[in-house]
Amino acid sequence: VKEGTDQHLLLLLNFAKSYQKQGKTTESLTYFGELQSNIKPQSSQNILAEVYYQRGFTHLGASQFSDALADFQKSEKSYKSLGRQREVTQSQMAQANVLISLGKIIDAEKIYLSLLTSTTQDAGTMGDVSNALAFLYSELGQYNKALTYSESAEASYKEAKQQVELQKS
Repeated sequence: VKEGTDQHLLLLLNFAKSYQKQGKTTESLTYFGELQSNIKPQSSQNILAEVYYQRGFTHLGASQFSDALADFQKSEKSYKSLGRQREVTQSQMAQANVLISLGKIIDAEKIYLSLLTSTTQDAGTMGDVSNALAFLYSELGQYNKALTYSESAEASYKEAKQQVELQKS
């Protein structure tokens, strides 16, 4: 595989993700660094967005919260420019998770609530957002709110399952 090509970048990305999944943060970040140095202006923007997103999780796993937040913000911007709304939402949810780790609960809550009201996502994604809010409120001891969002998540997941079944028929 020729160095600097999209194939090469995908190979490096797969190595980085593989090490990430094994919890080998140093090795994963080494491959992400190599990826970063091989990305050219003509490289696939899809790959660049995925690099930011996956590297964010590696930083998060290493408790490098400011780096994780920066990468998730970059992935959001990249995915937005590509018109990939589901990935934009996932990047925003990842940012909220980092904010929770930083103790910025109110900021995380704002992101989740914004996602519920400002987007028309598929039912599965809305279930994920509602489930995240249920967890957040449970951690805050706001059990009535947690229950409400948990029930909303369950309803969204049921709707998502029905949508999948309809697509199959």
